[in-house]
Amino acid sequence: MGALLLASVEQRSVKIVLLIVAIGSIFAGIDEMWQSMIPTRISSIYDWLADTGGLLIGATVTSLLFRLKNIEN
Repeated sequence: MGALLLASVEQRSVKIVLLIVAIGSIFAGIDEMWQSMIPTRISSIYDWLADTGGLLIGATVTSLLFRLKNIEN
């Protein structure tokens, strides 16, 4: 999700990456809260941490790939 969000914006600064991770992390937290209300699902802080880590890695790698592409051009 972090990679897709980052690819959808024109400016790819560190602030944008952090904003995308923050918004995605909030969404992941809301998802975990929602899961706690469903009887067959289990809500976990570790799942939220994995989601947030995935957002950070995806957004960072995508940002680096776009920067490498711009350097080559």
